[in-house]
Amino acid sequence: MNNLLESKSLDALTALVREKIDGATGDWQKPFQWIENVSAPQNVISKTVYSGFNTFLLAMYGDYKKYPFSGWATFKQYSDNGVFIKKGEKGVPVIYWNMEYIRIDNPKERIPYDEFIFIPDNEKVLYKQRLSFKEYTVFNVEQTNMKTEKTELYEKIATSFDATTRYDNLGMYENECLDKMIIDQAFICPIEMKNSKAAFYSVSKNMITMPLKCQFSGGELYYSTLAHECAHATMVPLKRESGGKFGSATYAREELVAEIGAALTGMKLGFSTTIENDNAQYLKGWEKSLNEEEKKSKHFLYEVVKDAVKASEIIIDRAINKAVLVA
Repeated sequence: MNNLLESKSLDALTALVREKIDGATGDWQKPFQWIENVSAPQNVISKTVYSGFNTFLLAMYGDYKKYPFSGWATFKQYSDNGVFIKKGEKGVPVIYWNMEYIRIDNPKERIPYDEFIFIPDNEKVLYKQRLSFKEYTVFNVEQTNMKTEKTELYEKIATSFDATTRYDNLGMYENECLDKMIIDQAFICPIEMKNSKAAFYSVSKNMITMPLKCQFSGGELYYSTLAHECAHATMVPLKRESGGKFGSATYAREELVAEIGAALTGMKLGFSTTIENDNAQYLKGWEKSLNEEEKKSKHFLYEVVKDAVKASEIIIDRAINKAVLVA
């Protein structure tokens, strides 16, 4: 399949996002918080951690269904291991991307990306890139009979999703990676910590201002706010359009990117994202932005998620890799 806009994955994502936003009440309820489903979605048979678009889609679906952990696999993978899907259960379509290079003068000659990167530069010009994808349906472990029929396997998998939670001397959740990133100033822009009434990213100064951790009601709230502002800061290297005026479609789009980016970052680094500010206008802004893009809403959402994934990858890289390098 080559037309992403006809994919079942985008249909599923569109329905889930719209339900989250359209169904919001007057009181703010952060739509992407993964309360029980913090760990990143993973294939429990191949042990592959889902990435990109699939991460967000499976996390959204798992949160919607309130699954205790985000473990997935295909019907065949389960059945090959003596596990079967419960009657009436419906799976989630995920996308597997395939990149190959086709020889221009001989279309039948094709090589995968892993081979293309090693050929001489003067030969690379003889090929053109072809990107395609296939969709596979996956099911959560809770949709199978594993818990009752393969108890030992189920407990082993469930345990692998448990993470040890760390707390600081104030009894607040602690994330060592993000703390070290701030101390070492290893992010893509300076992060100023001070007694402040607001957290924000300044485009003109290319700097994040964060209130002190003790000003927040909880550690998860502090880190999710930090992740949100860090996601905004990636608009410069990723060349996203700046937010614009509050209430505009551009503003709403950037807020949606930051919210999803923060949620993905929290999921990867092991904390649930929450928000302190009761402001239902954020949701209405997103709803307006979606409605304005209604004719191409699938493409709009895909681009938003793609930008959020890229933003999250930058934050995680700086929090894990860069912080380690400067240690």
